[in-house]
Amino acid sequence: MLNNSEIPLKARNRYDFKSPEIIKKVNKLTLFFQQKHFAPDTIKTYCNYTSYFLDWQHTQEINTRSTTYNHLLQFVNHCQKQGRNPKNINMVLTAVRHYFDMLQLPTNPATGLYLRGEIKTIPNNLLSTEQLDQLYDQHPVYNERTQRNKAITGLYVYQGIGTDELKKLEPQHIQLQEGNIYIPSTKQTYNKGGRQSRTLKLKANQILALQEYLLVTRPKIIQDIQSGKREKYASRKPKEIKEATLQNQLFISLNGSEHIKNSVKHLMQDLRKIDPQVKDGMQLRKSVIVNWLKEKDIRQVQYMAGHSSISSTEKYRAANLEELEEALKMHHPLR
Repeated sequence: MLNNSEIPLKARNRYDFKSPEIIKKVNKLTLFFQQKHFAPDTIKTYCNYTSYFLDWQHTQEINTRSTTYNHLLQFVNHCQKQGRNPKNINMVLTAVRHYFDMLQLPTNPATGLYLRGEIKTIPNNLLSTEQLDQLYDQHPVYNERTQRNKAITGLYVYQGIGTDELKKLEPQHIQLQEGNIYIPSTKQTYNKGGRQSRTLKLKANQILALQEYLLVTRPKIIQDIQSGKREKYASRKPKEIKEATLQNQLFISLNGSEHIKNSVKHLMQDLRKIDPQVKDGMQLRKSVIVNWLKEKDIRQVQYMAGHSSISSTEKYRAANLEELEEALKMHHPLR
């Protein structure tokens, strides 16, 4: 008679786990995710994947706290035999990494373990520190839009901010006297990691530009929106201008929209005129993180990047190696 792990995946309910021990562990994991403000769908998905892993461990009589890297390789082999594709296996491994993070083991055995086939997990086509400096230094300022965009560019190339975090910034998050910026946390969503809040130092050459934007440019933009002056210039006027958003959101569209996605799109077009290698905000963020790793401790970079797990920071190390191409071919643990 086949045990549960030997039954083909399609022949049974993937996540129908009745073991009281597994249920107890998953309930604890659910609370862990809730405390980190993960989205409900993400919690459900990660708990299902973790249950799948715990069920396999049970059939192999492997103690969770004694799990080794080699055990995880065996588990990956099991997933492959069950017909899971590389992308799905990597998502399962992400859930497992979170589970071991919750256990607070001295070493997370799943750290840095990714199935080859998803090269996108290894950052590439990145910009050097010199290139990032050039984007900021050469960004022209001649009106309210370019003054705002210069301030945004600084946050991209010096603090590695994510585009999704720009909308969450408020004026009081810029601490000019201390020379800091507070970046709020973002929620975890399905297949997209959330980030932890953090306070980062501003570069000296950012402070004057941010001060100009806060004290002069932003009030002028808001005044023009409220007076209707901007309407004749706006190509895509929002159906409704939300007064609360204008007052609370640090970076706002010149037409009064609370969404700045289109503004960021135009910003990236302007940055490509300075350096054609620029792709998008995510590329800039990855470049900053990789450059940090060249001179800072990985735990410090984890905090600065807002990563909730050290494993999220670990994957950037490969891009920090001169032998990246060789590492992908020879040292990546799985095929």
